[in-house]
Amino acid sequence: MLSSEYLYPASIFQTTIVGYGRYGKNYIGTKYAKNGYFWEIVSIVDPVITSSLFADSILGQNQPQTYLFQSFRQWHDNYFKYLNNQQKARQVIEIALKPELVYEQVMLYIEAGVKHFILPKPIVINKQEMLQIAEIIHKYEIKAAVASQWYYSDFPKFIK
Repeated sequence: MLSSEYLYPASIFQTTIVGYGRYGKNYIGTKYAKNGYFWEIVSIVDPVITSSLFADSILGQNQPQTYLFQSFRQWHDNYFKYLNNQQKARQVIEIALKPELVYEQVMLYIEAGVKHFILPKPIVINKQEMLQIAEIIHKYEIKAAVASQWYYSDFPKFIK
């Protein structure tokens, strides 16, 4: 459980990776493991994540203090709900899942109050889900980026 006094620097985005399979571990995680990176990984949400699996990854070796959760509910109940409004406003969810899983996960985090997302390409598997996500993003003024080559991108440098 995270203490409500736990403060993050205002200039750093606090990022949670949702999905730490091959892509999350080998590409997304390694980017965040670089020294001096603009964003900080604070947690991983993955149903099969363990501390030993995480410790074997580059991110786990460079940032062993990262919180590990096996579900959205664990993440929310043991981390997110303890943040103040300013801290919540600096949270980013990076989805590293197959498109058939993205819609449901994005909706969970939006309902919790997250306002910043990095979505994979392709985002979803059908037009209806894409239109619904686009409508909700617009309605709730959510900031979302789609990154097909996020690992190689300097895109985070430009998002402030």
